[in-house]
Amino acid sequence: MNTSLRRISNLVICFSLKDLPWSKVPN
Repeated sequence: MNTSLRRISNLVICFSLKDLPWSKVPN
């Protein structure tokens, strides 16, 4: 369970970081 949670957290963080720069760019 802990591993799954950690994996999901990592994915969420990765997605957030990737979404941040895209959101900043006005397109």
